[in-house]
Amino acid sequence: MPVPLSQALTLRGKSGGPRTPPSDKLLHGGVVTTLDVRTLLFAVVLNNLVLGVTLRVGIPFHRGNGANKWVLALLMQSVGFAIWGLRESLPPVVSALTTASLISISLMLHLSALLDFYGKPVNPRLLWIAPAFITAFATLNAQNVPLRVAVASGTHALVMFVIARTAHQLRGPGPTLGNRIVVLGSALGGLIWLARSIAGATRPELYLATHEAGSVPAITTLIAQAITMMLSLGFLLMHRERLQHEIERLAMTDSLTGAFNRRTLYELGERELAATTPVSVVILDLDFFKKINDTHGHLAGDEVLKRFVAVTQSCLRATDILTRYGGEEFCVLLPGSSSELAHAIAERIRAAIERTEIKVEGRSIQVTSSAGVASRAAETPTTLKELLTRADEALYAAKRAGRNRVSAWAASSAELM
Repeated sequence: MPVPLSQALTLRGKSGGPRTPPSDKLLHGGVVTTLDVRTLLFAVVLNNLVLGVTLRVGIPFHRGNGANKWVLALLMQSVGFAIWGLRESLPPVVSALTTASLISISLMLHLSALLDFYGKPVNPRLLWIAPAFITAFATLNAQNVPLRVAVASGTHALVMFVIARTAHQLRGPGPTLGNRIVVLGSALGGLIWLARSIAGATRPELYLATHEAGSVPAITTLIAQAITMMLSLGFLLMHRERLQHEIERLAMTDSLTGAFNRRTLYELGERELAATTPVSVVILDLDFFKKINDTHGHLAGDEVLKRFVAVTQSCLRATDILTRYGGEEFCVLLPGSSSELAHAIAERIRAAIERTEIKVEGRSIQVTSSAGVASRAAETPTTLKELLTRADEALYAAKRAGRNRVSAWAASSAELM
């Protein structure tokens, strides 16, 4: 039963000297209480299972997103800690070896899940290097507890640092809070395992009574579990951020061609008009596209549209904005481009399309395009709607002139060039 603190501090041993509270006691409310490590390990196992269920519910499972491997890693950790909690019922070497191997497998599964998430190839045989090394080394040095602890913990630290470095290197554009949490958690985990390795080699007595609440294994277990929660929440956030980014992308782009949609054109166009001078727009149209659909079918027409966008995009600068304006018409917003530069870019696109031979199911389809150009200079505060109207007029002038050409709307004379 709990012992009052004042009485505990005055207890004396057989030698007659004061006896300090044992290392497996914690002070709470003036009373010395005991924290059973088996209870701690049960809580760790339960927490891992809850994390696994949370990830299973919160992440759509499909091949290649890493979620299944991450949940399996949590399961491996749970089994490992459960075996450690039952070490008094098992041979010490067997329980220690099994626990270290399962933890190593779980860390390698975390690394594999991360690589899957970013679409990087994973060699399954590489995942067994660390567990195989730990198993072999611990088997050969079964009776040397300090060395066994130092090497196993050092190997875990190395894998954690590799996870942190991999996550940092693979982070992409867009929201990266989840990635930063995984990087930070992995780095902290590596430091904890490294500290455990050093302590195991230099202070082996800390590991002789592993069921003491104040022992290094118990403390590092608590910290390691906090880091596991941090990593899992970071991985979950990475998936949620990717999903949100995909939703935003679908709302902004045309699903067939990948170009921005008309709604995005107006949003980005008004922003560019307010911030940039000069600004030009080019409206592009595939010549006789209906004939392509009628002759080769709508699937072939879809392939032509996708190829048209790819070729057009290759002719543009990073700051230019390509949108699907409607049907076979596309609009290019050219920030900082004068009428002359816009005309040159439109002509480059037209020539590239004319040179492109599109093959669909073994059939060769030759296409051409027409373009209308309109520009806004500093002295003409034209709205985006007016620019689009003028570019549209220029496009129809190009069609009337025979198609497969570029026509520009001259703002100064309000006439077509």
